[in-house]
Amino acid sequence: MSVSISNSRRQIAFVRSLVSGKKAVLQKNGIYKIDSNTRCASLCSNQVKKLISDGVLNGTRGEVRANKLSKNWLKRSMAEQSESFSEQHQNIKVDFEGKRVNLNENVLLRLSVSQKGKAPYFQPHHIEAGKRFSRL
Repeated sequence: MSVSISNSRRQIAFVRSLVSGKKAVLQKNGIYKIDSNTRCASLCSNQVKKLISDGVLNGTRGEVRANKLSKNWLKRSMAEQSESFSEQHQNIKVDFEGKRVNLNENVLLRLSVSQKGKAPYFQPHHIEAGKRFSRL
């Protein structure tokens, strides 16, 4: 079973509905629908066939249900999407040691990197002192 970046939100919502105990039924128009009281999740038959071939779902005679591997696939797909989302909001720079750091994680790091051509506010020994202090 492989997880690709192309796992869409629609696929994730579809599998999430199936994991909750529902089943999807193939409609005449070639779309699998999950009828529920709140929303109606649907997915085209090509995507459902791909999920079945990957082992994510079990399908028989126009019906699809979740299996033991569905929860694992769902967790990985959701984690993958959140990682790609968090990467958009990182401010990556090279610090005084030559390491790539996310400046949004630590104020000291943000002040230790030169920005807009200006010298950094803190020198390397200031950052080391701050790291030692934070370990206390």
